[in-house]
Amino acid sequence: RIHRLTDRANKASQESEAQFNRSRQIAGRFEMGQPIIVNHHSEKRARADQARMDSNMRAGIDAGDRASDLAARAAAAADNQ
Repeated sequence: RIHRLTDRANKASQESEAQFNRSRQIAGRFEMGQPIIVNHHSEKRARADQARMDSNMRAGIDAGDRASDLAARAAAAADNQ
């Protein structure tokens, strides 16, 4: 059981990092601080990119929380042996 929980925690941690990396890649478009220009042809894509960044960040946070929970459960299972 400890091994299974540890594996799941590692997988969740890797998933969290992957989500954060996806968000950082999308954020690369906005590195120079260019604001969203209203009524410009790029506005639709910029807003969609912001939504994707937000969803990837939220998914990364959720996966990180899940990894912490699983790691704590694995540690508790190890202590109870």
